[in-house]
Amino acid sequence: MFCLCTEILAADVLLPLGFVIWVLYIIPLLMSVYLSYRYAPFFTRWLVVGFILLGSLITGPAKGDLSDLPNRATFIMMAVIVAMLVWEIRQNYSDLEREVAERRVAQEKLEDLTQTLERRVADHTQELSDVNKLLQEDIAERKKRDRALLQANEKLNILSSITRHDILNKLTALVAFLELSKEDAGGDEKMLH
Repeated sequence: MFCLCTEILAADVLLPLGFVIWVLYIIPLLMSVYLSYRYAPFFTRWLVVGFILLGSLITGPAKGDLSDLPNRATFIMMAVIVAMLVWEIRQNYSDLEREVAERRVAQEKLEDLTQTLERRVADHTQELSDVNKLLQEDIAERKKRDRALLQANEKLNILSSITRHDILNKLTALVAFLELSKEDAGGDEKMLH
């Protein structure tokens, strides 16, 4: 910045360009946006103001005319305003960089959370699939047991029916045999009396 201001001062002293030369001093002010120091625009402004005043001191007595002093004062005010604008741009740029960095961090965290959530969903889906498979196997086993129980029940009913029929037949035969035995015993008793 210092070298650039020195070159502009040399042009101010050697070339009679009037206002044009002072506009060149805006270049270092605008370039101060890219400096890493936070208050670089203000220090650059003081540097520019110093060189403008130095240029006035060098060229004024040489020309014998101090009439450009009000013009230089006006330009100094413009330099102050430009420095404030440059500082504001720099602040906004810094804020924007910070916000972008924060958003990147937030986006990375969001991506990590998304991956974690996807992994958890996949794990839970696998667990549910395994549980579902076990439940289907359990249901199939219960249906198998229910069919076996139903068949056993049917066989027991058939066995019970056959056994009952056989028992009833034997009871009927025993009752008939008992009746015959009573009749035979009643006839033998009559004979004994």
